[in-house]
Amino acid sequence: MMEKYCSHQNHWYLTSDYLERNVALRLPQVVQTTIIQPGVCNITECFDEESHEGNDLLDFMTQVHCFRKNVSKEISENVLSFLKNGIARNSSGDCLISWDSKYLIMHK
Repeated sequence: MMEKYCSHQNHWYLTSDYLERNVALRLPQVVQTTIIQPGVCNITECFDEESHEGNDLLDFMTQVHCFRKNVSKEISENVLSFLKNGIARNSSGDCLISWDSKYLIMHK
């Protein structure tokens, strides 16, 4: 059984935590190394409804195609509010969020 189900996409996807646990249980001879690379994503364009790049980024982050068109105004406002509450601003005033990458390296 997979870890997560995306009902709006109608498919399953795996999380890195799921992979780590199951590899350890099913393949104990495999050595795992996890590397977390800290990162930052500039989401300033997400708050501009006319921005093509901002809308694409919202689609990617929410995994909803044409997010602004396909969700209610209330949900859109809630998501943008959530993003605003989690941001930091740099000296230029850009809106930044933490966007870490996790790499799972497996070898015998």
